[in-house]
Amino acid sequence: MKASKIIHRNETRIRVDFPYSSELVSKLRQIADARWSKTMNTWHIPYTKEAFEQLRSIFPDIEIVTENTDLVSTNRLIPVGGPVVSTASATEIHRKEDIFNTKKIEQKEAVSEEIEKPAESLDNSATLVLQKTGKLHDKLKPEVEITVTHQHLYVKLAKNEPDIQFLKSFRYAKWDIANFQWVVPNYKRNLSLLQSYFGGRKLQVNEKVALRVVGETEQPIWIKGKCWL
Repeated sequence: MKASKIIHRNETRIRVDFPYSSELVSKLRQIADARWSKTMNTWHIPYTKEAFEQLRSIFPDIEIVTENTDLVSTNRLIPVGGPVVSTASATEIHRKEDIFNTKKIEQKEAVSEEIEKPAESLDNSATLVLQKTGKLHDKLKPEVEITVTHQHLYVKLAKNEPDIQFLKSFRYAKWDIANFQWVVPNYKRNLSLLQSYFGGRKLQVNEKVALRVVGETEQPIWIKGKCWL
C-alpha cells in the first residue's frame, strides 16, 4: 500500500494505492471523506494532518512516496514537487502559512487605510490615488449647486428636512422630480437669500445667462402652470 499527494479536481488530496481487498476498503472508509475516483482508478482521502495520521494508524506499514523518490519512511509527509518534511514539522508549516496570510491581510488593510486618509495637498501622486479610489470627485463636488437663469433658480443638494422646509418657504418653489432639483423663481431677493442660507457649505453658483433679478415689487407671470418673468 502506497500514499502520495495529488491534485484532483482542483483539490489537494492523498492518493492511496493498494491491491483490491474488501477488508482494506472497509478500513479505508473509516477515514472521513474517503472517496473512489473512477478517472484515476484509485482511492483518495483529504490532505489534512488528521486524515494522514488516521491513515498511518490504520495502515502502519503504508509507504509514502513523492515525485522524486519511490519510497520514503512512513514518518514523512509529502508535498509533491517540494522537500519531504516530517509530520512533526507539518504543524509548524501550517502555522507559518497562517502567519504569512495574516500579514498579507494586514498589509492590504494598511494600504486601504492609507489611501482613505485625507490629503493635505493634492500633488500629482495624491491626486492619482484619490482618482483611483473615487475620493477626488467627492472632495471637489459642491454640497449645494445653484444654477441661475432669467426665470428660475435651480437648486441641487442632498436630501435634508430643514433645507426642504427652507426651500418650501419660497413662494412658487417646487420640486422637479425629473431632474432631482428644486426650482425657485428668480425674483426679489431669492438668490441672495439662498446664498446667505447655504453660505457655510460648499456652494457653487452657475450663471447660464446674464443675471437679471426682478425688482422688489415685480411678480412672476404664470402662463398655463409655468412661471415666466
